[in-house]
Amino acid sequence: MPTPAPSPHDTPAAADAGPLSGHVWPAALLGLCPLLPACRDATTGLVLSAALVFVAALATLVLALLPQRGLNGNPRLLAALLVFAAAATAAQRIIDAWWPALAPTAMLFVPLIAAHGALLRQATFSAPGAFAQLRRGMQWGFGLGALLLALGAARELLGRGTLFADAGTLLGAPMLALRPFAEARGLRLATLAPGAFLALALLLAAKQARDLRATRPPSTEAA
Repeated sequence: MPTPAPSPHDTPAAADAGPLSGHVWPAALLGLCPLLPACRDATTGLVLSAALVFVAALATLVLALLPQRGLNGNPRLLAALLVFAAAATAAQRIIDAWWPALAPTAMLFVPLIAAHGALLRQATFSAPGAFAQLRRGMQWGFGLGALLLALGAARELLGRGTLFADAGTLLGAPMLALRPFAEARGLRLATLAPGAFLALALLLAAKQARDLRATRPPSTEAA
């Protein structure tokens, strides 16, 4: 019988790819769509990105230590969902204890990270070895967490002209507050839910322009 072609996720190039590379990152962003409106400012984006990194690190470590034999197909997906749900619950309890002002937001959106863990599982289980799986999971956690933080910061800067303005009341860290354009009239749309998708479109356009510039062959001068 002919040997089936390997999956794109099982190739060495896919295992070494970054968290937002190839044909997988659009699906990752679609999985994070419910979280986008919640990142209305840099402070909320920082907390949600930290929760995403925490859940990705803890769940990926547990999944990497599980025996791979017998975890194929639906059992593997079920195990990933249960582990990510437990890690998301732990993140929820940490936020409730240390930052109670953010508890209502975390109660709604942190559990969505558990559902997004099914997509993260596609990347972490494809890498051979526990260390490679943990590294791939951390790549996804930090990459998508940085995206949430950048999205929240862009929305707050465009809408209010500030950065981490609510860090004093929500995190107890007023020294993080920056007001570079506080006197300017901000873009009200950026603070609303549709502004999250517009800001995401701007970030993706900037990333696409950078990727095209990096892959463009150097121009050769005529002799």
